[in-house]
Amino acid sequence: MLSKGGKSSGNQSDRRHPRHSAKGKAKCTLGDVLDLSAGGMRVACDGKPALKAGSAATVNLRTNAGTEAVNVRCCWVRKTGLLKGHQIGLKFIGITDEQSDRIGKIAKFGFLPEEEKEPEAKPADDEKERSAAGVIAELDLSPYYQALELEPGATADDVRTAYRKLVRTCHPDVCDAPDSQARFMQLKEAYDMLRKHAKGVDAGEANEGAAKAA
Repeated sequence: MLSKGGKSSGNQSDRRHPRHSAKGKAKCTLGDVLDLSAGGMRVACDGKPALKAGSAATVNLRTNAGTEAVNVRCCWVRKTGLLKGHQIGLKFIGITDEQSDRIGKIAKFGFLPEEEKEPEAKPADDEKERSAAGVIAELDLSPYYQALELEPGATADDVRTAYRKLVRTCHPDVCDAPDSQARFMQLKEAYDMLRKHAKGVDAGEANEGAAKAA
């Protein structure tokens, strides 16, 4: 949540948690994790970030102890001055004390101590990758696929076709329904998010599809 002046009201709360360099400790589908703490993480993105300041999403954190979904809020977005690079500040929201403690240890050590892990009958296939990265943060895209009435893993063509089809039904210029604007923005957000993760989807086609619907 942003306070007046565009500054995050959660910044001081986040500083209660020591920040640790995430080099070699964390990976993220949103970009390169610069630092990590029990309260959130700072991510460097190439180009325009997928998340806007004030927006919320769910991130699946994969560690050597397993996978857990964590809700995040984008507190701020800043340009880095390097080409079109940006940095975003993500705050973990609604996490338990146990989750915060585990993430804090991973941020500090780069792994979760063996005594903290749940017993496993057999290591996962990607255990080596988890151990190398410490924590892998993967954006949960399922809500965006659902918004476009698609199954997770749909192809780039499927995403593009679904967006163009649905946006024609709710574009404010052709639909008088009270919620048409909100629905239109929901579809555009879903497409904008998925195009960053579906190869072959042109970055400008969201606006192109909207224009064709008008």
